[in-house]
Amino acid sequence: MNTTLDVKAAAKGAALGGFVAGVVCVGIYFLAAAIGADFRPRDPAAMGGMEVLPFFQPMVNCLIAAVVSIVLVAILAKLAGTRAWSIYVGIAVAVFLVELYLPFWAFADMKTIAALELMHVPATLGVVGGIYTARRPIR
Repeated sequence: MNTTLDVKAAAKGAALGGFVAGVVCVGIYFLAAAIGADFRPRDPAAMGGMEVLPFFQPMVNCLIAAVVSIVLVAILAKLAGTRAWSIYVGIAVAVFLVELYLPFWAFADMKTIAALELMHVPATLGVVGGIYTARRPIR
């Protein structure tokens, strides 16, 4: 049985998963700030002059990940058909692994780095899991 992804359902799942993940990541931000994370970039000029990572940035990043995933799933569904989900998961794993390096490059405070690393987990699970649970095959 050949099945393809229902892109509309996957988009709804990614959006909802990204939003929920964003809420969780904002909670992690405040928890980490309460235990001493400073969220100050190593080089503010390299981060567009940002002196402190704003509390809403994790939500923005989760929503951006959801939008990028929606576009990627739509393209893959069109080009790869029944292999779209497998290819998407492979790309998501690769991006997750690359993204794990970025906090070490951009921040010096270990509490901040730990919090940002931890935020990658709900972000990934929210977006990818949202697509997985919402996807419905079309016959």
